[in-house]
Amino acid sequence: MNDSPRPLLTTSRLALRPAAESDATFMLTLLNDPEFVRGTWDRGIRTEAGAIGYIQEKLQRHHSEHGYSMYLVTLRSSGIPIGTAGFIRRDYLPNPDLGYGFLGPYSGQGYATEACRALLDYARHQLEFSTVLGLTAEDNPRSIAVLRKIGLRFDRTEQFAEWDDPTLIYRIELKPSIQPAG
Repeated sequence: MNDSPRPLLTTSRLALRPAAESDATFMLTLLNDPEFVRGTWDRGIRTEAGAIGYIQEKLQRHHSEHGYSMYLVTLRSSGIPIGTAGFIRRDYLPNPDLGYGFLGPYSGQGYATEACRALLDYARHQLEFSTVLGLTAEDNPRSIAVLRKIGLRFDRTEQFAEWDDPTLIYRIELKPSIQPAG
């Protein structure tokens, strides 16, 4: 029996859905994939139990609190999970940030761009976000290329306590901001 949640979004090649505890083996593989860790950071999860905890505490809790989260990205044709993509609400940022990470063998094939375009459309029309941010390291040219391809523009560089290196912040306005009359 497949207890995987139904897809939230689909594209021509991908399906994005909430992660379930049954995705722990994949999540453990992803969180320890050298290319994924290099593009994000090492979360220190080394067991399947830790991966289940990550899914419950980080992904599912975030979704219940905010109505969105990081989603599991699967190949639509086979259902094989290849990465994650979605939105993160960080206390120290004024807007949600778009995040993504894929297993090494699935990088460089346009999957991140495809998933993120679908997510921006979802953010605009369903979540009604006015602005979305994208965070990346200065030494991550692939991530920078994805952010630029989907329309985000460089906004600023910041140093956050949780990361050792400066972070590049990209931004896209999805709807014009409404200025109060007066």
